[in-house]
Amino acid sequence: MAYRRLLVELRRWKSVLTLTPTEILNVSAKDKATNKTQSIKIEGSSGLSKEEVEKMKKDAELHATEDKQKQALIEARNNC
Repeated sequence: MAYRRLLVELRRWKSVLTLTPTEILNVSAKDKATNKTQSIKIEGSSGLSKEEVEKMKKDAELHATEDKQKQALIEARNNC
């Protein structure tokens, strides 16, 4: 299974969003100052069709390089 993962890092928070093919969105955020972590799991009420899953996989593969570049930029900004 392919997962679409997005890393969002702000000066104070580090957040990770993961969307699975079974319509589950996992979001976690860690406060860098206190090291406290909070998370939430959001589940869909209906399943994805095989075509939708394949489309998501292709989309994730197409944008993987772009996502890595954005992640590197965010990390570079936050390490200043």
